[in-house]
Amino acid sequence: MSVIMGRVTNKKGEPLQDVVVNIVKGTGSYPDISALTDMNGEYDLDYISPGFYTVKAEKSGFEILHKTVNIESNAEVMLNFTLID
Repeated sequence: MSVIMGRVTNKKGEPLQDVVVNIVKGTGSYPDISALTDMNGEYDLDYISPGFYTVKAEKSGFEILHKTVNIESNAEVMLNFTLID
């Protein structure tokens, strides 16, 4: 299984805490996987099957962002977001 991890910041580069990051659709099999960013803006989504996924980052007061990523078997994929308020 693979991991999607990364960091969420604002437009000034400051980390954003309590951002909801989750998989919203994909070609691989996936359960409802989501995470909240920590005080450093970091998150990880574990146990991801290989495939293409759309990952969403959202926090109240900020623009919602979507990114698409291709996950290979046993990979660690870095996916960072910059949210605009």
